[in-house]
Amino acid sequence: MISDKIEQNILNFLILICLIFFFYISQNNFYGADHDTFSQVNTFIRIIEDGKYSRSRTFGFPVSEILLGGSIFFFGAKVSSLIIAIIFSLSIVFFFHAFKKDEKDNLNLKFFVLLCFTNPILVFDNLNIIDYPISLFFFSLGCFFASKKEHILMSIFFGICLGCRINFALFILIYLIFFHKIEFQILLKNLILTFFIGGLFYLPFLISINFSYDSFSKIKTLGGLRFNHTSNLEFMFFEQLSRFVYKIIYSFGFIPSLIIFSLFIQFFMQHKLITIFKYKTEILIIISNLLLFFSLPTKTAIISLVVIFVYLIITELSKKKYLYILIFFNIVSFFISINFININYKYADPCKPKQAISAKIQFYFEESHMKKYLEKSFNNMVCSVIELPFNYGNKFLIKK
Repeated sequence: MISDKIEQNILNFLILICLIFFFYISQNNFYGADHDTFSQVNTFIRIIEDGKYSRSRTFGFPVSEILLGGSIFFFGAKVSSLIIAIIFSLSIVFFFHAFKKDEKDNLNLKFFVLLCFTNPILVFDNLNIIDYPISLFFFSLGCFFASKKEHILMSIFFGICLGCRINFALFILIYLIFFHKIEFQILLKNLILTFFIGGLFYLPFLISINFSYDSFSKIKTLGGLRFNHTSNLEFMFFEQLSRFVYKIIYSFGFIPSLIIFSLFIQFFMQHKLITIFKYKTEILIIISNLLLFFSLPTKTAIISLVVIFVYLIITELSKKKYLYILIFFNIVSFFISINFININYKYADPCKPKQAISAKIQFYFEESHMKKYLEKSFNNMVCSVIELPFNYGNKFLIKK
């Protein structure tokens, strides 16, 4: 009992350190490392200045454009980034409580939180002031309230989640059909309410194109400031597959990926298929997220749900020693990063698109994830803020 208490206190201390670290990063990462942040600010500025809606990318991301664009506009980067850090932290807790199999499993909660909080790619992707973390937040809230049988709140938050990123519709459908077992009539009502609320957020986009199917069909690429809108993102199959595999491994880290892969092999070898079947919803969400990512393997933030649900599964099925090993390598990777692909980019200038022209397998140590993230965040601010209207760029946003 004493050793269990000591272990609990150690895990609590590590979680506290992570939260303090999140606060530090949120006050020093400017606007984050994702240039699409400024696209959303630009959308909000256009609403304020011109009274017209101008989507930031593709179909628009209405909720994040209003919430994040407005937050940066009125409160600046530090407050906005702190809010993002808080909602990301809460999302992880909500996901665990929504999907946990044991109501009293407090230790697994701490292991799960630590696995997520110590993964540098997951953390830095979701400390950016961008739509990914708030999509996760509203999706986790919807799942949490569904687990509490609060169907109206579930539908409201799922609907808001759709307003953040419409691709979450697939994950919501999988969750409601395979995990949240309710009567068909109730399910149908909640689906209608969810998609009605979500659909309302896209009315400005539909109005802006006059409900034209031709205009709708021409929207094919993701974009934003500093994106070449004259060409679509298209990859050859081998290049697409290479990017896909590399970025999955990169999201977990090279050594942790090997450990996680060996754990899943071990599960199958030990005939734990029946046990794993209990996680069919989590696995379906992982597979569907990977399929979406394969179609356009760009930002690792897109597969945040993959990382979160893989951690959720191994937390409940693995021995504690493996969890400690993963947490250790996660922490180390903040400061010492191992890469296995050496990529050459077309442009050295950070203000130009990041376009790979060649790559080769080569194991090497590179700059720590933390240092790279802070450098990218600074470069992102310098490169992107000048593309906003002058009064809001150099004179307003950059000073906050």
